[in-house]
Amino acid sequence: MLGVARGETSLGGIIGFSPAVVEQLVEQALGLAEAGRSEEAEGLLARLALVEADSPLLPLLLGTVRAAAGRHEAAVAAYDEALERHVRAGGHARFEVEVRLLKGRALLALARDDEAEVELLLAAVGPDLAVARGAQALLTCMRARA
Repeated sequence: MLGVARGETSLGGIIGFSPAVVEQLVEQALGLAEAGRSEEAEGLLARLALVEADSPLLPLLLGTVRAAAGRHEAAVAAYDEALERHVRAGGHARFEVEVRLLKGRALLALARDDEAEVELLLAAVGPDLAVARGAQALLTCMRARA
């Protein structure tokens, strides 16, 4: 096993990793996702998200893998967790608007347009111009089909 264990979990895994090991495992999970092995990637990211309970990045990545696999409801839950952790950590607005854009896309895939519109409006007024443009484009498409 990579890294030095601080203890065991009921999942049979490690409950503490060095930052380098976390980064390596994230890369492994993303590689699995790119190879079409989304269930394995999701499992690894879910375990990492439990281990690194303060990291908003891990549930964000988990949500992205779930959305790519068509598991939009589960993606929304992961994005909500990312936002909650982000707020607790006192994070930056740029991260928040990226998560809101992704959450908005997942909500659109679920035909939950009212909720999606709220998330996309919040993303559209954020500090990241690329995210704002993406959110505006989705809002325009959403309104055109209504």
